[in-house]
Amino acid sequence: MKRLLSLVLFLSCLLSAVAQTTAMPNDVTLTTGRVLRNVKVLRWEKDRVVLRHAGGVDPVAFVLFKIPAPEDLPAIRAASDASPKPGIVAPAAGAEHTLTGQVLTTLRGSFKFANVTVRAYPASEFDAAAAREKTKLPENFHSMMPPDRSAAWARAWPEALTGVTVVAEAVTDADGHYSMTLPPNTEIFLLCTAIRRTVHTVEQYTWVVHLEMGAAKLDLSDANRFTQAE
Repeated sequence: MKRLLSLVLFLSCLLSAVAQTTAMPNDVTLTTGRVLRNVKVLRWEKDRVVLRHAGGVDPVAFVLFKIPAPEDLPAIRAASDASPKPGIVAPAAGAEHTLTGQVLTTLRGSFKFANVTVRAYPASEFDAAAAREKTKLPENFHSMMPPDRSAAWARAWPEALTGVTVVAEAVTDADGHYSMTLPPNTEIFLLCTAIRRTVHTVEQYTWVVHLEMGAAKLDLSDANRFTQAE
């Protein structure tokens, strides 16, 4: 009996270890000492992976990983590519599909953004646009207060995407809902900027969000609002 219990314990530990090396952890540690929190994989590339985290969106070269180790990344990628994505139904080959969602915030009370434009851009343009966006920020950006930073992002991202082909766009209705038709087999990211005016303040919001291939619904909310990685 003791031998059987030991074997069960060993197999449990082994399965746990395998699971840890085939899933991207919630927190990623880089060789620079930086820790990325609440990580989600947006896409894999040849020698790096694009991660969304609490500080924004960053492409991270494989050699910069400390936890998980670079040698664990192939298994994590294979598991990620093979696993079904919840809430995603892949469209038929060559078929357009509809994306719907809502633009809203629940900070200081629920507010739904009406008459704002949501635009879809090719995901292949994201890295170049992100690099341009940083050049559009004011020189004193890092010393700005949060409301001024939000206003700077809302100006910089549309400027960074000037001239980039818009895949699709939609304007929200009175309740903040939008709907757009996307072309088949196209990876995209969404851009939306919005303003909320109160008695005492003017709040500016920016969303730059990657869309999973085939996703039919994506809300733009406080959970995926854009913030600049330091």
